[in-house]
Amino acid sequence: MKTHFSSELTDFGILTDSESIVMVTDKQKCFLYVNKEAEKFLSVYGNEFCGRFSSEISSSLSPLYVSTRSITLSDQENNRRTFRFTRIPMNNGGEKFLCIGTDITENTAEEEGSEELPDILETVTEHLPSGVVILDSSLKMKFANSAAISMMMLGERANWFNKNIKDFFAGKLEGDTCILHDYKCPFDGLVKTGKAFYDELFCSTRNGGNGFVKVSASPSRDASGKFSGIVCTLEDCTEITKTRKLLEKSENKYRLLTEFSPMGIVVQEKMLITYINPAGAELLGYENPEDAFGERIMDFIPEQDKVSVEDFIEDMLTTRKPSVGFERTLINKRGREMTVKMSSQPYESRNGMAVLNVFRDITDEKRRSEEIMKLSLVVEQSPVSVIITDSSGHVEYVNPAFCEISGYSAPEIFGKNVNLLKSGVHPQEYYENLWETIRGGQTWNGELCSRGKYGDIFWELSTITPVKCSEGRLLFYVAVKENITDKKLREEKIRHMAMHDILTGLPNRFLMRDRLETVLERVQRYGEMAAVLFIDLDGFKNVNDTYGHKAGDDVLKETARRILTSIRTADTACRIGGDEFLVILSRIENREKAGAVSRRIIEMVSRPYGACGDRQILGASIGISIIPDDGVNIDELVSKADTAMYEVKNGGKNGFAYFFDFPK
Repeated sequence: MKTHFSSELTDFGILTDSESIVMVTDKQKCFLYVNKEAEKFLSVYGNEFCGRFSSEISSSLSPLYVSTRSITLSDQENNRRTFRFTRIPMNNGGEKFLCIGTDITENTAEEEGSEELPDILETVTEHLPSGVVILDSSLKMKFANSAAISMMMLGERANWFNKNIKDFFAGKLEGDTCILHDYKCPFDGLVKTGKAFYDELFCSTRNGGNGFVKVSASPSRDASGKFSGIVCTLEDCTEITKTRKLLEKSENKYRLLTEFSPMGIVVQEKMLITYINPAGAELLGYENPEDAFGERIMDFIPEQDKVSVEDFIEDMLTTRKPSVGFERTLINKRGREMTVKMSSQPYESRNGMAVLNVFRDITDEKRRSEEIMKLSLVVEQSPVSVIITDSSGHVEYVNPAFCEISGYSAPEIFGKNVNLLKSGVHPQEYYENLWETIRGGQTWNGELCSRGKYGDIFWELSTITPVKCSEGRLLFYVAVKENITDKKLREEKIRHMAMHDILTGLPNRFLMRDRLETVLERVQRYGEMAAVLFIDLDGFKNVNDTYGHKAGDDVLKETARRILTSIRTADTACRIGGDEFLVILSRIENREKAGAVSRRIIEMVSRPYGACGDRQILGASIGISIIPDDGVNIDELVSKADTAMYEVKNGGKNGFAYFFDFPK
């Protein structure tokens, strides 16, 4: 018989010349390998040897058990020799067996009771890719090959020999950790029951994390069948275990993403639903996802769309190109029609081509979008101005009506602060009140006078509203403004006419009282001095009689202009009658200041008038009352100035006098 090597057993080649019998068989008892020593016996007694060995093993032991038997064979010279055979399963399924026979003819008794392992076993197992550990009946380690030492990180022989194997295992792997407490060690179970175990996963160190070892163990029995120890085979599965754990985590992650995704996820194969997540089941009208399995996908497509959808799916499966972000109308199991946004990805499954669909219901969103579009069109085409700013007043949106009234284009005003529109007409307190109101979450209503890009003034009736999110956080401000410029101009014109003299444009009696009231308040608050000048034109009746009423009107208008040029801008000139004027001087240093102004007015009025042929035709009689010396009452002050004026008239006209100077 020729020595035979399987392609998987080349590592045994060094044992060809070994004095021990070395054989490898499969589970059908066919020889896969024999060395020269085995050939010597098998060539003569091969069938007899094979039959005896196989029948003894199969009659009493499981294929996974390690067995030891003493067998007497005859060599070619008919010399009887006794061998102790050890049979070891080489893998977890018992597909191959390593048989080692050691000649114990000369010292049978000693070898039968010896705990020392034959050198051949050590030699053979050193070349096995699997770890081999042999224990005695008390689980003490008697032998470990190189692969086992590496897997279990045993180190030097002194570190492990005669040590309990359980000291080198951290425990059984449960999830991501090794359980040490309340752990039923399978080695203890094997000792108690005599039953082998296999494919138990252990951590190879106490702190875990360094490696993982898969262990299979079989009882070893002596010639009488008595339990004598345990032979273990070890498989390093560190990388496999770590990879499996990573895959489990990944699968769990994607399962969680799928199961708890708010998006509907449906897998269809051959137009049938083969998977659907809870969100998808709910959208399609099912209480449980399982109820949708096997349903036809086309049952959810409206009748008028079925042909186009079938063509779409067929084309996608043919081209194998995904389609992303398209809209589709579906009718769910309960008859509800909805619009969904969907993405579909074809892929190759175990059963052929499948399509993964991810979708969400956008029915309400689409309706809101349409409503927003309508609102946007309304705002864009509205005749009123609309401005949206952020919380600090920077412009984010303006409609065309605003651009038309302000002169600013949308790009010019974007990002600018609305303070850009301040006209200066309103006092600062007006704007402070506005901002205090809207920052407090209230709507502000009122008139705003603004200045456009080219400096023109315009008035708007404004409503400014703060807009908040559901959590109460301020998002932006919306200002809706109606152009009331023309209305304001009309109102201003009417108000001006009511408060001013139509002919000269000077304040009339009504506005005079308002201005004088303001001066009196300042006098009383700050202790200032002021004056009232009552002016009556001398000779005006002759103007009307000689030159006519039109010339008289022109003279009055010119007189009003001359009076205005004689006083400060802080002072007020009023027409209170036909040819009577009144001047209010605010904040004068002394009474002589009023006299100086009176002289200037008299000088200006006495100059020639073009309407009368450049002739000197007029003079002026002026009476002066001093505030607060002559009182702090409007009527009293006007009356006293009028009295002083008449004293001037009676004294020769064209002059001025203080009420204070006349006897009381």
